[in-house]
Amino acid sequence: MVLLTVVIFLILLLGIFIKMSGEAGLQLKIDSRVNDVFQAKMAARAGASLGICLLFRDTNLVDHLMEDWAQISSSTLANPLKLKDSTFKVKISDELGKINVNYADEETLVNLFEKTNLGINEYGSIIEEKIGRIGSTRLAERILDYIDTDEVPRPLGSEAEGYENLPGKRPRNGPMLDINELLNIPGVTWEMFVASATRPGLSDILTVYGDGLINLNTARREVLESIPGPPGYSEEKRRSYFDALFKSIPMTTLLAYPVFLGSFDKFIPKSYYEKFIVYSTWFKIEATGKYRNVENRIVVLIRRDRYGHCKIERSVEYP
Repeated sequence: MVLLTVVIFLILLLGIFIKMSGEAGLQLKIDSRVNDVFQAKMAARAGASLGICLLFRDTNLVDHLMEDWAQISSSTLANPLKLKDSTFKVKISDELGKINVNYADEETLVNLFEKTNLGINEYGSIIEEKIGRIGSTRLAERILDYIDTDEVPRPLGSEAEGYENLPGKRPRNGPMLDINELLNIPGVTWEMFVASATRPGLSDILTVYGDGLINLNTARREVLESIPGPPGYSEEKRRSYFDALFKSIPMTTLLAYPVFLGSFDKFIPKSYYEKFIVYSTWFKIEATGKYRNVENRIVVLIRRDRYGHCKIERSVEYP
């Protein structure tokens, strides 16, 4: 009887020991995970601080991709910077190098989607349609129906009745406030929204910031060529115009574009060339910090006036 009591007591002690060991191990894992997350977060914040510093110290009257804010940040994408045992990388985007979706017309959007080849067919976003004019038109009209104030769908677009399979999502019927709203639109997938190894994503070519003017120095050629014009140009002359334009980029003074126009064609209508500028007022900083297998991301929106004064409009941390 005494022996049985001793055995039972030892079994209870062993059970308590095993439970306490398990809880201690779990707590150790939790503590380790919290530390990893904290280290990744600090690295991301260091990256965001670097991006902010680069933009705040840039007081040039023009903005182009040969400046420090573009060169230094892009170098970190291939070679992340070290912060003790963590690493971080920074991407700075000129939002005025993109088409403002709230100002765009259908022709511009269709041209843009055709030229950038967003993989509409590849990801099945527009069922049984080839990558081309019809798929690009459908996507453009769905975007425009999301933004416009009426309830009448375009021929290939979607108003409220096209959102039945998207619970909680409906057209805004007003200007987009965030480019991520594109993901609310029927047919727009994450694969189309972000870049792949061979093409840009919607977030690389569209924005909601600025007044619709485009920075010649930072825009992709596909973006610039998607704008209809110059008026009266044949396709051959239009190609010659853009070939000459890109040989003149970066334009490092405010007068460089007028000088270019004067040398190429001084009769280009003002209504066309006034759509373009050589500076920016909106930038997006995307900083990613990594510690072991944990990543943290911070997105900072910077607004800058023509005198070089910067203001942080928004900062969002993921997760």
